[in-house]
Amino acid sequence: MPGLSGFASYFVPVLRAFAGYRAQRFEVRARGFAETGYMMMMEVCNGTTAGGSYRFAPDAQPGDGRLTSVSCGASRCCGFSWRCRA
Repeated sequence: MPGLSGFASYFVPVLRAFAGYRAQRFEVRARGFAETGYMMMMEVCNGTTAGGSYRFAPDAQPGDGRLTSVSCGASRCCGFSWRCRA
């Protein structure tokens, strides 16, 4: 953003994006599993991390041949990290 530098040049646009975000309705189905709801994000992992080193699914086992789904419910910026569940 013009006029901002350092951490503020990242943080201010992130806050603006979260403030205007509208959750989308997801429906996920697999054998023995179904989830429907308004979510900020749905991540399907075959390992423990995504997006660099963010540990979305710390209990996932990369060698077990299964995928782990992680859903993050509709929330405000402050609650994002605490509302994710595997």
